[in-house]
Amino acid sequence: MRKTALITGVTSGIGLELARLFAIAGYDLVVVSRSKDKLKRVKEEFEREFHIGVLAIAQDLSLDGAPERIVKELDKREIELDVLINNAGVGEFGLFWEQDPEKIRHMIHLNALALTDLTRLIVPKMVSRGRGRIANIGSVASFFPGPYMAVYFATKAYVLSFTQALSEELSGTGVSATCVCPGRTATGFQRESHQESSRAIKGKRLLSPEFVARLAFDAIMKRDVVCIIGFRAKLNALLSKVLPLWLVRRIAKSKMAPIR
Repeated sequence: MRKTALITGVTSGIGLELARLFAIAGYDLVVVSRSKDKLKRVKEEFEREFHIGVLAIAQDLSLDGAPERIVKELDKREIELDVLINNAGVGEFGLFWEQDPEKIRHMIHLNALALTDLTRLIVPKMVSRGRGRIANIGSVASFFPGPYMAVYFATKAYVLSFTQALSEELSGTGVSATCVCPGRTATGFQRESHQESSRAIKGKRLLSPEFVARLAFDAIMKRDVVCIIGFRAKLNALLSKVLPLWLVRRIAKSKMAPIR
């Protein structure tokens, strides 16, 4: 019987490349995004190229009830998931008090609450079968505070902490939890979050989504708990643990500051 992986935020970037790798590995896919048109293109391309089954579910995970609607669709079709990848996420660059309050709530809901809700709905089914893999896409931002992207960094810190705790709770069940923490990746996220003017981005070489997805796929299959991708990301994660907190904050502020 063919295995099935559900991936959110799948129409571009890391999510799309992870979907491609699972398709190559012979998995059927459940792909989730808010754009029906983009999902349709992904579904048609993957079914044609890889000869797998692809179920496209158009849901905006930032809206209340979206995880429940996704699981209801899975139950209706009697689809059992072997892999859940919570990849969907958004960010916003700028001073916290100048950001749109609605965008802030949207960010917290999508990056943290929706991820938590969908995982909570899927995990019991995996545990009852004694197998499964959960992967949550964190970031290098998971390891330290991020001035000028305070809320985004906070949500990614949540993802890392939540995933590590969940991994321990799942020990011995046959289900694993992996937090993937890539460095800055060329996915279009920087443009959408208005971060292109940041010192952390402007003129810097970014990781490719293909590279990140390949290492993330390997970590998920090996059931690693935390996977940090990129030399600079590993260095920053290390420095966040050994340097005084006040210095970590100052360095982060300097790196994240907009170029005037």
